[in-house]
Amino acid sequence: EDSGYPSFVAPDSGGDDAGDFAGSTSSTASPTQDGSVSFSLDLLTQGSLKNSTTPVPAARDDKARVMVLTCEADGTYRNSSNLFCEPACGDGRLVATDHLHMYDLREQCDDGNNLNGDGCDDLCQVESGYVCTGGSPTSPDRCELAGLTADSSVVLTVTGQRQPSNEEIASASLIAVSEALRCPRRDLEILEVLMGASALSTSDSTITTTTAGAFLSKYHSVHLAMKVKFRVKVSDPLVLSIDEIQGELGVTSVLLPKLIVAYMTKTSLKDVYLSAVEVTPPTFEGDTSLGVVETLTLTEYLATILEILVPILAYLFVLGCISPIMTWCVYVRKRPGQMMGYFDNLTDEFKKGWTI
Repeated sequence: EDSGYPSFVAPDSGGDDAGDFAGSTSSTASPTQDGSVSFSLDLLTQGSLKNSTTPVPAARDDKARVMVLTCEADGTYRNSSNLFCEPACGDGRLVATDHLHMYDLREQCDDGNNLNGDGCDDLCQVESGYVCTGGSPTSPDRCELAGLTADSSVVLTVTGQRQPSNEEIASASLIAVSEALRCPRRDLEILEVLMGASALSTSDSTITTTTAGAFLSKYHSVHLAMKVKFRVKVSDPLVLSIDEIQGELGVTSVLLPKLIVAYMTKTSLKDVYLSAVEVTPPTFEGDTSLGVVETLTLTEYLATILEILVPILAYLFVLGCISPIMTWCVYVRKRPGQMMGYFDNLTDEFKKGWTI
């Protein structure tokens, strides 16, 4: 637990969590004198985890695949082996990392190597100015220079009993902005974090920054203003288009509440009083056509409609016209022929009302 990562919880057989096992595991439980129970989960019998990137043969003695969870008498548990399910950088498989710490940026990308300068560095983080797409648990990422970027900034005010560091603000902003804009975290870059008076522009004249004076109290010993400059890289207009960026960053009355909720619920800034004051309009650089979702022309639109309508109309034509005709030809048309030669065999009781 000192490593800062969450303990690995053994899931049920039907779970879909990032840390689920590929199958059932063998486990042994042994009570201790203090009332706790130690569970030893042997993952070697399965060979691999769902989000593992390097299958391990069952016969291999790999102690990194053995996790010991100890359930304490008070109902809590601890990972006594200090081992966690972690992604393998450079194997060409992008796996889920949502079970890691919120600020853990490992495996943002995985292009199958540990080289720098190709868009995905040796720590599997997207390099500045690059976008990576196509990564999955079965395929590597393809990285290239971003053809379109949008630079903006958000002004924050923070009060509380502690002063967050620039690194914490940057990590929290990466999460909050990605949540508010609904874009992948790896398509964002935090360019700079300014604290104090340097963070305020002319339009922020109503904001004061102080660490002493009449505004200080027991619960508000720190008053800070800060500006976080960030860059949005457009990797796929279907995920985040230029119109969506302009709409979100241009209508601050909608974006600011989203940012506040994201900061307070998704980051480590839950113990301070944070408010998002201002978001600057985006400045675009690059080919703006790369951020536009392709629209259909009139001819393409009509062709698409015909592709949908023609099979439906053909089915209705067969059902409403061809089927009745075939039924009449097969069953109804032969009836007069089938009655010929049998009328004289009927009794007079059944001949009443018949027209000959």
